[in-house]
Amino acid sequence: MRKHKFRVWDGKNILSSDKIGNFSIDDLSNGFWKESMLFLNYYDKNGLEVYQDDILKISRLNNTNGKVFDNIVIAPNKVTGDFITQVMDFEVIGNIHENSEINILE
Repeated sequence: MRKHKFRVWDGKNILSSDKIGNFSIDDLSNGFWKESMLFLNYYDKNGLEVYQDDILKISRLNNTNGKVFDNIVIAPNKVTGDFITQVMDFEVIGNIHENSEINILE
């Protein structure tokens, strides 16, 4: 069985799956972790892993910021329609939990 790589948000910190040991889906449903973010098997132009809820700077869209939702990038005021594999020149600049100051709506 394939192991999935993910991160969790506990309300204060992001923790990766390799740092938290055994994890149960029940831990999410009982509120132990606030959010989980699945690794999408993609990497940005600097080799950083891309997870759900990451914020990307997309060069092709004039350095516009976008949010990763499943495999679709949501860019300002619209869905770009681009799957992450089609957005080739991007960089992870944060995530919506730890970097709420990064605006993705302008």
